[in-house]
Amino acid sequence: MSSENIFSYNFLPTKMPKKDRLESTIKIIGILLTSIAIVFTFLTFRANQKWERAKFTTARINEFSESKSVKMVQKILDYNNANIPLYKENEMESIHDDLVYEALVIDTIRGDFSENESKIREVFDDYFDKLSVFNRYIKSGVIEYEDVKPFLEYQIRILADIKNQRKSEEYKKRVWTYINYYGFHDIEELFLKFGYSIQN
Repeated sequence: MSSENIFSYNFLPTKMPKKDRLESTIKIIGILLTSIAIVFTFLTFRANQKWERAKFTTARINEFSESKSVKMVQKILDYNNANIPLYKENEMESIHDDLVYEALVIDTIRGDFSENESKIREVFDDYFDKLSVFNRYIKSGVIEYEDVKPFLEYQIRILADIKNQRKSEEYKKRVWTYINYYGFHDIEELFLKFGYSIQN
């Protein structure tokens, strides 16, 4: 081949036919629309997940707050001497901190509990069982710590924060020993999530 033929050879690509250009454009638009649809579906799914989780959390908080034992313990924590319907709804019993302190001693130290003390132990056991559920929900990813923090922080601080003065240090440590001895490990873990270690 002569040098003239080499330099005269056309290396530029030939123009794409109009039909092929149209098909390529349609394919690109299709890919873009599919990508947008995927992103939109993902964002909608995430938003729905967040909304469903919020509804679930609210329902569980409401169930917890409406429990009779939870209401009684919350009142006991709020007052040094609380009048609560320990047995019957319309019959109030005066429950003071000293009585709760004596009631929550572990049974290897003392086993002769009065009727009121036994009932207080039963109420606190049920309260701790119901509070434990939130730790299991958080661990499983069903809800997040931030979802329940505003609802639970006040009562957890009274029970677990040694600097909180609503209850005495002695009172708190008696509760901590009770939690540890009777195996409420989810309560210990939940308190840790809130930044409080309750190991004596």
